[in-house]
Amino acid sequence: MTRDTVTLEDLRQRMNDLDRQLIELVAERQALSEEVAHVKRATGKPTRDYEREREVIMGVRAAATERGVSGELAERLLRLLIRSSLTTQEQASVVAHGAGSGRRALVIGGAGKMGGWFVSFLASQGFSVEIADPTPAAAGARSSRENTPACPSRKRPPAGRRNDPAQYRTPWSRACP
Repeated sequence: MTRDTVTLEDLRQRMNDLDRQLIELVAERQALSEEVAHVKRATGKPTRDYEREREVIMGVRAAATERGVSGELAERLLRLLIRSSLTTQEQASVVAHGAGSGRRALVIGGAGKMGGWFVSFLASQGFSVEIADPTPAAAGARSSRENTPACPSRKRPPAGRRNDPAQYRTPWSRACP
């Protein structure tokens, strides 16, 4: 193909191919991060090494500049990959020291952001996690709503009834009356 005969579809296909290659490289990097976590654990090294991070970022900025790519873009991309790598290493460390051994854990409000974090953390520890929350369950956990009868949704009480104890009766805290 010459520049005059290339089509927009050809260019888009090439970009799609590059995107797939990037994802394959990220997956390979993540797998390598797990191995790094194992070695760090075995040698007693901390997960985070700021000096190493700085070396990597400075090297990538220089390599990007040599290729006509924005150093800032390269740094932001690497910081994202480093953060992901650190998360992978921390998760591998938590799994290695996990103490759940299949025991059950209940997370109240586990479908929210903080609750979702607790669900992920407890699951990584080997707990069988159950969620009690009126919203759908976070991925990888079983909601206690699956085990309770369907109840009509309850709306927020009117302003004058907000202190009424009946407002605390929810379809997910016990069976409906």
